[in-house]
Amino acid sequence: MLIEYFEKFNLRINDFDRHDRILMSSILDIFQDVAGKHATKLGVGFHDLLKKNRIWVVVRTKFDIYKQPKQEETVIVRTWPLPLGKIDANRCYEIRNEIGELLIRGVSKWVTVDINSRKVVRMNEISYGEGEFDEDYGLLKDFSKVNNFESNSEVIKIKPQYLDLDHNGHINNSKYTNFVLNNVKELHDKEIIFCQMEHIQELKKDEEFTLSYLVNEKECLAKGETNSGISFITKIYIK
Repeated sequence: MLIEYFEKFNLRINDFDRHDRILMSSILDIFQDVAGKHATKLGVGFHDLLKKNRIWVVVRTKFDIYKQPKQEETVIVRTWPLPLGKIDANRCYEIRNEIGELLIRGVSKWVTVDINSRKVVRMNEISYGEGEFDEDYGLLKDFSKVNNFESNSEVIKIKPQYLDLDHNGHINNSKYTNFVLNNVKELHDKEIIFCQMEHIQELKKDEEFTLSYLVNEKECLAKGETNSGISFITKIYIK
């Protein structure tokens, strides 16, 4: 039996932008939701790891949008993990409509972190139990890091707020795309078809960072930096 998890979601009006296109943050929220529920079913959820003073942290996510979902549409989300690495864990996602059309496909890379030291811990105590893994590794293609770049934009100062936090005490991974979308005006009327987000250093409430970017007709690169270096960097394809 495959190690996988399915769930139906009824998409809300608030999951979409002013052009009725699904928000990047909504996609990441869905990914995070099903990943957490599946991890709990496998015995490696938030509370399971917390007993070992660990938490799951997503360090990289990408997704492709093949077809735009519709407001108030019911979609079926499938997630499945790939075999564990020594220090990281890859997890895949698909979002389809009720007639089976592929709408969105994505993959995320996770690590476990000591809750006190915030240092990465090896996966030697993590297990998904018995079952077979889906052998579809196509989503890992071109899943390498997004390279740093020289921006040509103004530098925008941003201070995360309380509602940006999650239960790990840092900025939730889905909020970063909102920082970018709110401040890169060149994206506002564009259709986003791909996004990859790198989380390099965690951000906390009231930790001010600067956002800068490089954008053309097809691509946007954006990054957030604090005094200690780059916190996150993203690549977005548009049409």
